[in-house]
Amino acid sequence: MDQAMEVVLVGHSAGGLSLTDAIHKYGEKIHVAVYVAANMLKYGFSTDQDRKDGEPDLSEYGDVSELIYGLGADQPPTSVIIKPQFQRMLMYNTSPIEAKSVRPRPVQIFILSQGAGHENRAH
Repeated sequence: MDQAMEVVLVGHSAGGLSLTDAIHKYGEKIHVAVYVAANMLKYGFSTDQDRKDGEPDLSEYGDVSELIYGLGADQPPTSVIIKPQFQRMLMYNTSPIEAKSVRPRPVQIFILSQGAGHENRAH
């Protein structure tokens, strides 16, 4: 990324914790950070307790989530997903009826054009 470029970060739900970490690590590269129904930390910095508080305890339901190791198995997990067979029980009950009727489906990945300071990335 060009040294003069800045980014806009958006965090949702527990993603607010990652957003806060990024702000503290790369603040000079961030133009604006947007928290959309996201966890905001009381003191503006992330502690181990903040991370623990930001993750719901689902242990009473057993093994319901899967960690994703986007940087390799030897690195910390980069994301987590609720296993499909548990999504209805754990998540849909908090959604309006209209949202429950929407079926999850694949979304096309948008490839940014090369040049003009953009990098090709798929997330």
